[in-house]
Amino acid sequence: MLSFGSIVTVALALTTSALGSPAGAAAPEASVAPVAKVVDVKPLSAAQVTALGDITFQGVQPHKVVPYGRENGYIAYYDAPEGSEVAATKEADAPALQDRACGDNWDGGCDYNNNLSQDWICDSLVSWLTGNNDGTTLSFCYWYDQNGGRPQCCTSWRNGAWVPGWSLVNGIQAIRGRCKSNGWVSGWINSARLNNQCTAQCLSSNGDRC
Repeated sequence: MLSFGSIVTVALALTTSALGSPAGAAAPEASVAPVAKVVDVKPLSAAQVTALGDITFQGVQPHKVVPYGRENGYIAYYDAPEGSEVAATKEADAPALQDRACGDNWDGGCDYNNNLSQDWICDSLVSWLTGNNDGTTLSFCYWYDQNGGRPQCCTSWRNGAWVPGWSLVNGIQAIRGRCKSNGWVSGWINSARLNNQCTAQCLSSNGDRC
């Protein structure tokens, strides 16, 4: 038989269970769904890409578009068209490229009048590329749709080599550090080492060539 004290203890426990936590007690933390990794984000279908309107550069259509960042934000992968000047490394330029201090990300310049990108938009591009082994052969661009406009930030390179996203980050940050002015940026470096090749890399609002 239960003692009087045991009966009171059981009754209090049942009452607390029915009424919830006592006043002042901390509520249990709500579970938070994990943020999707970039590799888990599903690319748009061909029909969805078409619905976005004209997102070509010099007739080059992105072969992959992925929703990313803010609402109506996207990452686009562009490939150099076969037979284009961009798609092939110029043999005449190769010796000059190899003679430079490849990988120092210094030899280059800024363009304060053309193809300017808002620097904060480039943050989303860098975020996507960091640690990302996915690649393409012409450029990566990040843009979002805003009141009929499409501000964007693109990084491109010259020789049409397949380049993984992560390897572009150092060059982007070097250009931003040198060329950012009043929140805008456009520039290039001639000594980027991309996929073990020395080439030019650009950062601007233009994704069709460097």
